[in-house]
Amino acid sequence: MKLKFFTLACALTAMASMAGLPARAAEHSHHESGHETMPVKKSTVAPQPLPTLTIVSPVEGAQVDPTIAVVFETAGDLAKMTMDAKELGNHLHVDIDGTSLMPMMKDLVPLGKNQYRYVFDLPVKPGKHVVSVYWSDAHHKAIESTVRKVNVSVGSAAGMK
Repeated sequence: MKLKFFTLACALTAMASMAGLPARAAEHSHHESGHETMPVKKSTVAPQPLPTLTIVSPVEGAQVDPTIAVVFETAGDLAKMTMDAKELGNHLHVDIDGTSLMPMMKDLVPLGKNQYRYVFDLPVKPGKHVVSVYWSDAHHKAIESTVRKVNVSVGSAAGMK
């Protein structure tokens, strides 16, 4: 009897997943409230290679002010790969010290061909920090092969002037 119940429970869980019922995503911390639930969607389309990401600024070891601005480059269609895209799939994350932010198009300032600036909305305390940009999947899990990082030092606002 227990085996039949277990088999039925597994089958129902699998069917719920295929039906797109909510699943919890808690891979890493997100700024502010984060996401409580994300729908699970299966794609029948073969995965496409992700566009490359490059951090243009700040450079490795740079001294920056407490309001960090990140300039990155990608040929990706950010209208389809940010949080305000019509369908949530692979999307952009900008991260500082493990706190992941998911910008919308309005948060990105175009700087020319394939370059964008994103300014963190919270000042960062003086000291050493790691800034990352990467693509994540629909469940907000980082796609490790796309993670780009730079180490920076934040000076005090008074010391930067």
